[in-house]
Amino acid sequence: MPTLYVPPIPAVDSTALAARTAVWDVARPVLQTIRFIISEGNYWHNWPAEQAPHMSNNVIRAQRIRSDNQVEDVVLKVVKRSSKELAVLTMLWKLKGLTAHACPPILTFVEVTTMPSFRFVVMPPLMPLKLEEMCTVGDAVDFVGQMLEAVQFLHGLGVSHGDISTKNIMVLPPAWARLSVQRHHASTLRYSYCLIDFSFGDRFGPYQEYWTFRTDGPDVVPPEVKDNQSSLGTIGYNPFAADIWLLSRVIKFDLLYSKANLRFLTKLANGMSEVNPGDRFTAELALNTFHNTLHELRSSDYLQSIVRPDLSNVLM
Repeated sequence: MPTLYVPPIPAVDSTALAARTAVWDVARPVLQTIRFIISEGNYWHNWPAEQAPHMSNNVIRAQRIRSDNQVEDVVLKVVKRSSKELAVLTMLWKLKGLTAHACPPILTFVEVTTMPSFRFVVMPPLMPLKLEEMCTVGDAVDFVGQMLEAVQFLHGLGVSHGDISTKNIMVLPPAWARLSVQRHHASTLRYSYCLIDFSFGDRFGPYQEYWTFRTDGPDVVPPEVKDNQSSLGTIGYNPFAADIWLLSRVIKFDLLYSKANLRFLTKLANGMSEVNPGDRFTAELALNTFHNTLHELRSSDYLQSIVRPDLSNVLM
């Protein structure tokens, strides 16, 4: 990763960097020297533009002046240099167009010489996931298929996400959409979705056991993660199986339970949410089950409006 040389700025008390907002106060004048535009004062995570802004400590919306002097909207995320998240994002960035729905497009990484403990990830602004926009069975099926492909891709690289939920799924703007029309499952939306935020992610080498003892994570986690947290990290768990359980909750609680006549996905959802992680579908098996299930659908089924389903066969 090349280091961008920038003129030095006055030394900053290291305690100031403990607060993430202070990171932006320090970084702003430096980033401006390399053609980034960041507003003064409070830094609002206004991602995307039409969504109500909320304060964020590590992600801000900014602008970048390109080499042709055109101004483009970007998002900057600050991550610790020593974090697993940066290792994961760096690997995915090197794969570029092959990452599909696994992560947002990463434009570049920026290093600020006066802040050696941090890296800045530059990405295009994304659009929010709005489940209420899904009007047909095809819309919901397309969403599920893309998320299963994303998780299978990550797991194939030895990467776990650790926090799969609707808040960490966003929509690529049309200019960045990576799917051809033919790749979508008869969706009227034809959105390209992607996972964001690898703060709780892990990366494993080809000869490492897929096992972690980390005790941090989202508020809602599968049973084995709770057991590990209760043991103060002495038991451990398979983070890939945990990813599958987390994605099953998105399918169940945000689709099956609330708004879609998707009973044909019940077997998939139940197999992904088994209490025993050893009995749970792997990402590959989940994706294969999904594709096999679609063989039972007629082309007209994709165009049906979504309605509230019968939940009698879905495991709570």
